[in-house]
Amino acid sequence: MLMKKVAVACVFLLATIVCPISCAQATPQQSPAPTLANLISAIRAKSKSLESSPGTRHAYDSFLAAHHLAPNSVSYSDFILVRLFFEATRDAGF
Repeated sequence: MLMKKVAVACVFLLATIVCPISCAQATPQQSPAPTLANLISAIRAKSKSLESSPGTRHAYDSFLAAHHLAPNSVSYSDFILVRLFFEATRDAGF
C-alpha cells in the first residue's frame, strides 16, 4: 500500500515538472519585444486603470492633507505614476 502511494506521488511530481516544460516548448508565445516604449506603455496603461480607483483617490487626498498641499499643487496622474513606481520597487514587481 505504501509503495503504491509513493509511486502515485512520484508520477504526480514528474507530471508537474515535465508537463509545463513540454507545453511551453510546444506552444511558443509571441510576446512584444522588451523595449523602453513597451515598458512606458504598460506603465501608463496601469496608471490609467488606477485613476478611477477609490483607494487611489483616498491615498492622493491623504497625501495632500499630510503634507499641507493645495489640491492643484500636485497632479493626480503624476501622483499615481510615482506611487506606482514606488509600490513596484517596494514589492519587487507589479
